Amino acid sequence: MNQTLENTQEHYGTIAHWFNHQKIGSIKPDSQSISENILLIAEKLPEFYISPKVGDEVCYRVQKDDKNRLYATSIEPLPPPKEGGLIRITVKSWDLRHNGGYGIYGLRKQVPVFVLGQCLTDRTRVPEIGDVLQGYLTKHENQHWMLTEINIIDKVDMPDEKNLEEERLAAELKYAGSSYAGRVYAARKKQAPPSFTPPVVPADKSKQKIKENMVFPAFMSLRGRIVKWDDEKGFGFIQSGAAEDKQVFFHIKAFHYTKLRPKEGQSVSFYCNKPISEARQQVVRVVLSEHEEWLYCDVPNEMGEVGDKVKRLLFSVPIVGAYFYWVYTLSSITALFYALISLIAMTCYHTDKCTALENAKLSKSEQKRRIPENILHFIGLIGGWPGGLLARMICNHKTSKQSFITMFWLVVLANIAITYTLLIVFAKDPMLAFLRN
Repeated sequence: MNQTLENTQEHYGTIAHWFNHQKIGSIKPDSQSISENILLIAEKLPEFYISPKVGDEVCYRVQKDDKNRLYATSIEPLPPPKEGGLIRITVKSWDLRHNGGYGIYGLRKQVPVFVLGQCLTDRTRVPEIGDVLQGYLTKHENQHWMLTEINIIDKVDMPDEKNLEEERLAAELKYAGSSYAGRVYAARKKQAPPSFTPPVVPADKSKQKIKENMVFPAFMSLRGRIVKWDDEKGFGFIQSGAAEDKQVFFHIKAFHYTKLRPKEGQSVSFYCNKPISEARQQVVRVVLSEHEEWLYCDVPNEMGEVGDKVKRLLFSVPIVGAYFYWVYTLSSITALFYALISLIAMTCYHTDKCTALENAKLSKSEQKRRIPENILHFIGLIGGWPGGLLARMICNHKTSKQSFITMFWLVVLANIAITYTLLIVFAKDPMLAFLRN
């Protein structure tokens, strides 16, 4: 082949085809800038890599022949990541909402490695961009690499570029196992430029002070109990875990209730801020542990103590009782139907409430499916709204979402209108005579 164009840039790809009897094949480039496969011929392969296999990852350079076809030269196989090996990665991104992120692994061809918060050995800490994580490399069922049994490394002696190059070439030498790779290693080592030690940059004292002031990870849902509370001054402290030094300050404004007051010994869920400069860390929001699903709700809850539940029941029970009595005086069959559907509605509301509480403790991927609101409204429309009303007040479920409340009462009015039409307007209709007492 006559060379008309030479590209010194290294490219990466995967062996897509290899015909051993014809000594020809192709490489599928990883880069999207090259849309076509690259021609692979045996005479351009190194001595230690004369029989490529489909699926091998390689590094190569690109040239053009006299027919303007792209073909690969300077081909080197890349050692694949070793599953189960202990590795270190640097965090490139971290999503607090999904409690996960990813880092980069690889000395030459870098591959993303995903990290999940539940795989951290210390879940009280949240990785930040630039942190070094150490764990075991494994392959997920979706064919992506991920890290397990993860530790956050506080102090890391990262190797310099020369050590990284030697480690990479040693890995290639072990993978190739030939004298040719040894000669390549010796030649590159001989031509290696002298190492340069960068000057030591003094640590940012403000960032170090912020890290010292952080008792807990910022913006992470945590559980604890109130260990100190001064009701006159309106502030106290929350402790999470057994260590007494793990206490964080919170003000009454962070308490997510308008009628309740904090008390010592209460079990709570909370999350903290990231302190600015030398300020101490504070709690942003606190809720009782049984109301963990309200932790990220911006609207303060107006629930008081047990008296509020009693007031709601005093409002709902007379309405349900009076309606049942009215229906029973007109049609005992219809009243029995209302009672059965109301029991089903109460079961559905209770199940949905329990599922919501369980999901608040799980990650998004582990959460269970809840009962859709349309199903709850449909049950109410066919006669289950009395049971739904009682269940909402007893379980304190769907009592603050205004859109649901509005639709619930519209469904109630629609059901009452249907019942009135059947038992009053069409009372003399022979087909509906069996409903009347």
